[in-house]
Amino acid sequence: MLAVLCIFSTYLMLVLFSFDPSDPSWFQTAWHDSVHNLGGHVGAYIAGLLFFIFGLCAYALSPVIFLFCGTIFYENKNKKSKNYFRLSLRLMGSILLIFASCSLITPCFNDFYYFLSGGLLGYVVNHEMMFYFNHLTITMLFLLIWALGATLLTGYSWLLLSEKIGIYTIRLVFFIRTL
Repeated sequence: MLAVLCIFSTYLMLVLFSFDPSDPSWFQTAWHDSVHNLGGHVGAYIAGLLFFIFGLCAYALSPVIFLFCGTIFYENKNKKSKNYFRLSLRLMGSILLIFASCSLITPCFNDFYYFLSGGLLGYVVNHEMMFYFNHLTITMLFLLIWALGATLLTGYSWLLLSEKIGIYTIRLVFFIRTL
């Protein structure tokens, strides 16, 4: 199953990076040229749909799928039984990470080609939340959701990360002092 997800993720990466706005998609009214996408007609339709839904964050789908597969493989390598609770946490973390990334990127970048920068998902969430919160509150809330999603996906602690940064900073200072 993980091998199939990795192959699908590689195909997604190939399709998204070879996207051409003149290719046929769900949102084209007329098309008369050859397909430039490396995935063919199907790849052009998939890329158009993913850019419509996720915007620029569609490029992050493939690395998130790879990271999800890597963490699942690493956790299950030495164990006989699967931990479905941990698997569901990893899946929830990847969904939160993509969701928060789409919402964070919407007000920050201009639209590319004829798609919204955060896609339909980011636009709808930001537009609906503007009725209740201001822009700074929305940004801080989605940064918190992004950090939560990254923690659930990878399983790493932010405290451990800050401790490691502190250790390496102190080592760098001592190294510079000895020069």
